[in-house]
Amino acid sequence: MEQTIEQLLKLVKVKMSSHNEYKELYNSKLAFDFNILNFFNVGENKISEFLAFLLDPNSDHGQGYKFLDLFVLQFLSGKGIDPGSFKHVKCEKILPSERRIDLWLEFDSFVLAIENKIWADDQKNQLFDYSKYLEEQTHGKYQLLYLTPYGVEPSLNSISKLEREGLLNVKKLKLISYEYDIIGFLNSCVGLCEAGSVTYFIKEVVKFIQRKIYRDNQLNMANVLKEIILSNKDEVYEIVNVYNQLTNGLVKQLNDVGEAIGKKSINVLPGVNYKYIRPFNYDSRRVFKVELETRGQKVFVGLNQHGFEIQAHFHFDQKNDNKFNDFISGKYNFKDRTPLNISDNGDLVELKTSKLVEHFVSELMKFDNLLNEFYNKHN
Repeated sequence: MEQTIEQLLKLVKVKMSSHNEYKELYNSKLAFDFNILNFFNVGENKISEFLAFLLDPNSDHGQGYKFLDLFVLQFLSGKGIDPGSFKHVKCEKILPSERRIDLWLEFDSFVLAIENKIWADDQKNQLFDYSKYLEEQTHGKYQLLYLTPYGVEPSLNSISKLEREGLLNVKKLKLISYEYDIIGFLNSCVGLCEAGSVTYFIKEVVKFIQRKIYRDNQLNMANVLKEIILSNKDEVYEIVNVYNQLTNGLVKQLNDVGEAIGKKSINVLPGVNYKYIRPFNYDSRRVFKVELETRGQKVFVGLNQHGFEIQAHFHFDQKNDNKFNDFISGKYNFKDRTPLNISDNGDLVELKTSKLVEHFVSELMKFDNLLNEFYNKHN
């Protein structure tokens, strides 16, 4: 068995090496990783704006009701909605509670609301509050789409199981995914679109979503690896068992780091606010982070467990001003998602939890100093 597993791993390495060689050989002609959207700060809000652009028949895409007709057919079938009764579409519809619905499409006697969840977490009672507001405003004539990468259910923190099931049963809540629903919709839009520039733009958005959300690219190894796995099930089972043991150990260590930081007294500089966030699961990885805020501008500093790696990670709040993001990025010399437990030659290094806590606090204080500097500069 041990020899067979070694041979299997060698085969996978050979296949992946061939894959990388092919990519390197033709990259100058095909630019596999290029996407024009990489030059812009594209997050959930921008993708919502792009969807709003397509669904507004009065937008500059020049295709009139084509995209809206398709969307209504795909997601509102059976609701009796006439696309011609469209009134307007709005991003970040602000509710009296100060909550924001990502996309709000209003028809003469119907409202479609979309909650776009790619990277952000559900807020407490978020979907419950949305459904309550929609019920009151529309007298029950609404549809709430919960859009995530894989069409997962909203967390119980956002809406209880009983309330969620009730809304699903009466078809006022629908769970949809980027993986099947939105990418399928966008590909259909490509087929309908007559404007070359708009077609190119939609294709770039599809590539961007596949790349950023699913870590996918034009050269996909999935089919090759699937064939190898199906031909070597017993060996793969043993590999997966060992892999799970290693990753579970890293998940526990990250939880321990989060718990240790939670118990620490973190003293930040004047003008900076600190918020501890408990470890949580996100996109098949364990995540721990804290929030630093000054003048309404936020940066999140954290650790990710991703496969065999524990990665240092930071990101900005989507509502930040560009001048704040540029200020921090320009002064903080750090490569995002840097693996802390991998040596320079690629070997896995065992780090003590105390060492990870020490490293995390050290990086946190660097951000604290930068936010304090920004605060004083704009005081």
